[in-house]
Amino acid sequence: MKGNKFAAAAAFFLLTLAAMLTVVDVLCFDRGVYTKEYAKNGTAEYMQMSDEDLEHTTDVLLAYLKDERDDLYVKAVVDGTEREVFDQREKLHMIDVKALYQNAMTFRTAAAVIGAVLLCAVLYGHEKKRELLKFGFQAASFSFSHSYPRLPYGQRSISMPSGSSSMKYSLTTICTCLIRVRNC
Repeated sequence: MKGNKFAAAAAFFLLTLAAMLTVVDVLCFDRGVYTKEYAKNGTAEYMQMSDEDLEHTTDVLLAYLKDERDDLYVKAVVDGTEREVFDQREKLHMIDVKALYQNAMTFRTAAAVIGAVLLCAVLYGHEKKRELLKFGFQAASFSFSHSYPRLPYGQRSISMPSGSSSMKYSLTTICTCLIRVRNC
């Protein structure tokens, strides 16, 4: 029974990660979000370019991230002069960003498939499906709700314990939660 509980918790954990990454994916490519934020923050004026050039540049950037373009070559009128929008340093940085995004989407797909298969395998032939589902969902919810400190309203970042990287802190917390689930 302990093995089934751990597998159910792991399946829900993977499915939750996949859902979270899907939300990030959908929001990152929602043009309405960019248009609204650009207008609210006066981005076109700050960048000294027209709204149309800013929208076109954003389209090129998003297409590049989705791997629909091979380059970030885009020209626009900036500060009254037509020039290439992204310099070499920015292009090199975006190579890393694109790799991170592509890897996150690959992980999302793998997590969804593995989580779904694992959940089906655990539930197949199990008599107490409802209890197992409830436990798996609660264990995954617990691990996510305790992975990061709660943020006060309006606070946009968290500070990690001194001497910890955010990745090390979150992985340690998640592993601790999974070990607790396993020992139930």
